Amino acid sequence: MHNDKLPLELWREITEISASFSLHQAATLALVSRTSFDWVQPFLYRTVVYYDEGKGWPLKVASLEWFQVKGCHLRNLMWGELGREHLQLLVSILELCAAIENLAVWGNIQGTDISVLRPALSKLRLRELSINPFALFVTKQFRETEAQDPIFRHITHFHVINAQRQLLDWEDLMGLMHLPHVAYVGLPSQVNPNAIDGILQHCKHVEVLVVMQRIRMRVWDHDQEPDAPSGGIPSDPRVLYIPLLIVDEWKKSALGAKSIWQKSEEVIAKRKRQGSWLVYN
Repeated sequence: MHNDKLPLELWREITEISASFSLHQAATLALVSRTSFDWVQPFLYRTVVYYDEGKGWPLKVASLEWFQVKGCHLRNLMWGELGREHLQLLVSILELCAAIENLAVWGNIQGTDISVLRPALSKLRLRELSINPFALFVTKQFRETEAQDPIFRHITHFHVINAQRQLLDWEDLMGLMHLPHVAYVGLPSQVNPNAIDGILQHCKHVEVLVVMQRIRMRVWDHDQEPDAPSGGIPSDPRVLYIPLLIVDEWKKSALGAKSIWQKSEEVIAKRKRQGSWLVYN
């Protein structure tokens, strides 16, 4: 693999840049030599998914021993089980993975209390978070008190999950305007228009607001933008109605594919270039 004319440091930089483009490329480079494996190892262990949308939990058994060895490399984690023993395991895993930036805690158990995660989450420098904040804080409303939790110090992308199924009003989400860095907000389909209006009016940093709908178009082709549920037109170019985010999409974006946030930015930029967001493809 090595060219004697190039210093080892340069070969390492070339290898790491190549590995950063895709997980497949990193896996290929890992087979070249022991040295190249050591160089690309962090890229191989950056993303872990313990959630299978089609088969349920678990896709495989989470091993605490694995995270004790590889957890320092982890940047993206998807977790799909909210049972008590699995939550305790997740707490232990989070304490081993200080470099996690993107966390999704998905589960559909109504009334589940996941507040046990808060101490561990508060120690992380999360940039993206997909979670049920009402279950996290054991509250019916996400207000200023919850928004001031250390968990949100560095969050820029916040996907709100609502397993309770009640329609969310602006009063239920007012804490969003107290999040200092959040520019991307995802909401469930069960949300009242007043909540959307409240976010647009009071959350000064918000650049993208997506409402995720349970519709047939499972994977979003951003050249085919869904209409608002009422058949109307969003009143603000930052608002998009898209299909519900699925595990496979989350995983692909964590591995480097274009995320829903990037797709949304492209749609918004297109609307603004056209001078109107009233035109759909």
